[in-house]
Amino acid sequence: MLDKKRSAGFTLVELIVVIAILAVLAMILIPNITGYIAKAQESVCLSNRGTLKRIYSGYTILENKSVADNTVGVGFLADEGYLNEAQAQSDALNKMIWRVYDNGAVDVFCGEGEAAVATYLFHSPFDTMDDIKVLTGSWEVVDGVLKPTKNGENRAIFEGTSGTDYTVEMNAVYLSGAKGQSGYGIYYRASEESAISGYAFQYDPGAGNAFVVREVNNGKESATIQRVTMSSTMGKDFDITEPHDIKIEVVGDKHVISVDGKKVLEFVDDTFKSGSVGVRTWNDSKVLFDEVTVTKK
Repeated sequence: MLDKKRSAGFTLVELIVVIAILAVLAMILIPNITGYIAKAQESVCLSNRGTLKRIYSGYTILENKSVADNTVGVGFLADEGYLNEAQAQSDALNKMIWRVYDNGAVDVFCGEGEAAVATYLFHSPFDTMDDIKVLTGSWEVVDGVLKPTKNGENRAIFEGTSGTDYTVEMNAVYLSGAKGQSGYGIYYRASEESAISGYAFQYDPGAGNAFVVREVNNGKESATIQRVTMSSTMGKDFDITEPHDIKIEVVGDKHVISVDGKKVLEFVDDTFKSGSVGVRTWNDSKVLFDEVTVTKK
């Protein structure tokens, strides 16, 4: 009989094939894993930036001190008890770089490259109404926050923010308002007139408790460019009535919007090429805007 039972082991050819397959899989998976790690690190960094800037605000007020330009790490905050030593020595914080601009505005970045190319356009801790142009309604600054003082349509623009490619960073909290008929928005690439035109990123309960980006033309909302529900991106426990860090990055026709360091919207649109940054509330919305920074890309 020529028929023989086949050996249970692999032949040399089979081993070579298996190794080749594993090599191909590694080529596919390793870049993906690296990409996932990078995205996770970016998310942590964005969250840390917002937290550190709030801690730094308290530090400057209570200690009457300021950080030096290009300071690396957070040791100065740990020295005064605003962070513990373990936090100060963590990989997530000990390489952060602080930048101080000519007008005294301060920002913090995750690495040398980002810090080196960042060019300040505008910063306000909202201690005065300087450089805040009221377009409609009524606004005031109280205790370091910008807020509307009456019901209805309230719009304001930050003077000196006009540009093409930039990053907007702002902290906002929605306190209350008529169900499904209130909310807040952040304008970007917008005109500086009451009949405003530009992009508006909004928390919009009327759109199903969603984050929305809309075109605004001559003061009127038109096309919805992107929409995503808060629960689907931020989780069911997300509470809009707590302070949240919002980041809008726009370069060319590419838009990326993050909330608390988590990317919620990413899209391509070139309807508006340039313009300023501002804020909006409507109906009986009670909203607080706390500190804004606009950085040129």
